[in-house]
Amino acid sequence: NKCEAEVRGVYPNLVISTAFQACWEKFFRFMDVEPHFVSPSVNDFVLDAQAVAAACDECTIGVVAILGNHYGGQYDPVEAISDALVELNTRNGWQLKIHVDAASGGFVAPFQPGAKPWDFRVGWCGASAKTCRCMWRSTWRTWAAKQR
Repeated sequence: NKCEAEVRGVYPNLVISTAFQACWEKFFRFMDVEPHFVSPSVNDFVLDAQAVAAACDECTIGVVAILGNHYGGQYDPVEAISDALVELNTRNGWQLKIHVDAASGGFVAPFQPGAKPWDFRVGWCGASAKTCRCMWRSTWRTWAAKQR
């Protein structure tokens, strides 16, 4: 009998917080991607950028930062994670990107004064705002208009 690793080959992985939204379990299962979990800090319940970078390897296809985790609404430090990935990418010749899961915080973050950069300003790949499917489109439009 061949072991599963021999049969299936190399699995891609995605680095993500243990405070992830439940939808990611389906992604891991149905897309055959291994989660590389990083535990958030017990002090502020957000990811440490260096711990995220340490969890990445040659099979990592990306990193998920959460903007408003479902336990306490904390925002992962997207800009710091981006900086750590830029360094990691430069050192290893990789092209890792960030996906910001903004299902909770993406609805309000554009309107919060003093919110740290978490969007296109830090060079990530994409974001999702699943919680308010009908309302988030108008929120993004309003935010884009406010910036002009």
